[in-house]
Amino acid sequence: MLARTTPFAVYAAHWMAIIAATRSRATVRRYGQVMATHLCPVLGTMSLETIHRAQCRDLCLALRQRGLSPATVRLVLSVLQACLTAAVVDDEVLDVNPALGVRRRLRLPRAGDGNAVRALTLDELRALLARCRHCAPPLAALILTCSYSLRPGEARALQWGDVGTNLVTVRRSGPTGEPPKGGTVRLVEMGDDWTAAMQALPRSSGVWCFPSPRTGLPYDATYLSRLTRRLGQEIGIARLHPHLLRHTAASLWAASGEPLWWISRQLGHQRIDFTDRVYARWLEGRNPEGIRRFTALLRGEMPVGLRLVPGGRHR
Repeated sequence: MLARTTPFAVYAAHWMAIIAATRSRATVRRYGQVMATHLCPVLGTMSLETIHRAQCRDLCLALRQRGLSPATVRLVLSVLQACLTAAVVDDEVLDVNPALGVRRRLRLPRAGDGNAVRALTLDELRALLARCRHCAPPLAALILTCSYSLRPGEARALQWGDVGTNLVTVRRSGPTGEPPKGGTVRLVEMGDDWTAAMQALPRSSGVWCFPSPRTGLPYDATYLSRLTRRLGQEIGIARLHPHLLRHTAASLWAASGEPLWWISRQLGHQRIDFTDRVYARWLEGRNPEGIRRFTALLRGEMPVGLRLVPGGRHR
């Protein structure tokens, strides 16, 4: 029976069992790692009612002092907040969530904070693709696929039935068949160079576009991460990981003035305001056409049908 005196570790196990039925395996695995590595060793023996905001704050500060990045600390705090919110709302064993408000007081970046997102420059991306074609030709098409904004798991799980001319259908978030993040199948526009690279791949290996020659199954996520990190080191890019290619594509599109709705659709975001928040600093900051139209208004060159109503809306 759950109660206010239930130890945090016991309640955490109860909560993890519930979310396992509603979240993806990758999310459950990540939450479990956070619980086992950062939360339960500190809060596990404490009863729920004895966890106060000070403990939540001190836990985050200790993680920062150990050298963990603000994004990692934010993830740990997010898992703690979600767990304790369930204790308040779902199981009604707490009156308030002591973890709420800690992120703001510690000035940790929000999820999707554009200032926390890192992206390659165009020259760095070109250098990476050239290096990959030279050193790892069989995987060059996979790296290029990630460079067109697919998540690494989505790219690794591509099957030949998903591939069209300058178009790919994203149906899976990993080789195990999990649906894409957000649960929605989407179409992603690709370029001529990607289509040519895919057509050059052998299709005798089965349904998977990028199978490992050793297992015949899609490459392991760890292997892809190690490969991109090694390629990055060879061309002078530190801490390169596959997901960074997705951010690079979106940032380059934003800087080129591509429509925000299209960028959001390519990325598979459910809300365009999230795309705007993440990539706002790369968006074109000038709007000469808007200034030209406003100048025309000031000069009395009013567009047909536009009338300014004092204290009201434009008509």
